[in-house]
Amino acid sequence: MALGRLTYRFPVWRGINRHASVLYFGSLYAGIFAEAGKAWTSDVIDLNGNQKDVGFDLRLKGFTFYSYPVAASFEAAYSLDDVKYAAPFTGEVTAYEKNDWRFYGSVLFSF
Repeated sequence: MALGRLTYRFPVWRGINRHASVLYFGSLYAGIFAEAGKAWTSDVIDLNGNQKDVGFDLRLKGFTFYSYPVAASFEAAYSLDDVKYAAPFTGEVTAYEKNDWRFYGSVLFSF
């Protein structure tokens, strides 16, 4: 498997300094990205025919109870290529997806 990602991230709102109940919001960042990657099942590495997507993300840094760090993120990615899932040994196509938006989110202690 090989994966490459190019991201440009920039601050949207530094020093928010607001709280809601036990959550304290510190800063908000946004980013745009482009990715390309491929996975293969043979011993020969072939980088032709990579799958590509583009998207954006939002990252919110803060604290809970004023001492535990919180890092929440939301990410949206748009596939530029149709995806075919094939069984690795038979080559039979098991699923097919057209290019579409995908959404992801996470809540962590740090990025």
